[in-house]
Amino acid sequence: MQSNLVYTGLFDIGREQIDGRKFEEYQKWLVKTISIFPGIYVFHDGNLDDLSRLNCNLIKIKFSDLKIFSKYHLVANLLKTFMPESPSDITFKTPLYSLVQYSKFELANQLRAITKFDSVLWVDAGISRFINSIDNNLLDSNLNKLISKGKVAAFEIDLRRNLDFKNMSIKNAKVGTCRRVISGTSFWMHDSIIDKMNYLIYAKFEEWFELGVWDNEQVLIRILLGENDLNVEYVLQNKNMTGSVARKFGSSNVSTFDISSKIIAFMLK
Repeated sequence: MQSNLVYTGLFDIGREQIDGRKFEEYQKWLVKTISIFPGIYVFHDGNLDDLSRLNCNLIKIKFSDLKIFSKYHLVANLLKTFMPESPSDITFKTPLYSLVQYSKFELANQLRAITKFDSVLWVDAGISRFINSIDNNLLDSNLNKLISKGKVAAFEIDLRRNLDFKNMSIKNAKVGTCRRVISGTSFWMHDSIIDKMNYLIYAKFEEWFELGVWDNEQVLIRILLGENDLNVEYVLQNKNMTGSVARKFGSSNVSTFDISSKIIAFMLK
């Protein structure tokens, strides 16, 4: 059994018709991402079969077979009436965008059905835009250190313009704003938290459906981390570059973790 696995996914949601970004662009970024994380597990819907020659583990699935897809029509109907503060964001132009984002957590369950692991690191297929290289041995070592300290997850947090100095807190993300406090570009989860994260996400969905509101993963995860007492390691986003979880643990020998995570957890409440 490999202790810590890296995984990603790439599904064609017809984004080119929405904002002009071509699927082929993501394929090119993914090829480089695979070179950065050799042996990475890649979920796809059949559009990546020609990448089988690369050092990766391709897993073909139908996105429509995932549990998350069962929310498609609910979200589609909700978006017809919901008036978000950021209406131009792709989050509100197609249900598939945010549902694919949320599938990252369900895919961890799918991966667990294929192979056993202690923890998983998610990286977006296009993370190679932000990271050029990492030390994979160092990454595995640092993730084991997180486990030894009882951490159940690690998320990237952006504090710029997100600090409320008056109340000594980190601003929440209002639903409908797409405000990024927590990023999903790369994050780490111990096996023990995967089921709970999926449960919390679906419970929040039910709240949102009742209220008639919707938003993407970076808003929902920020809310969940503030509402639940989880032993999370927070990694500060550095110099406008997202993907900080993968970058930090794959590029520096982290022997101890600073007190900032405890302070951040307190300020997220």
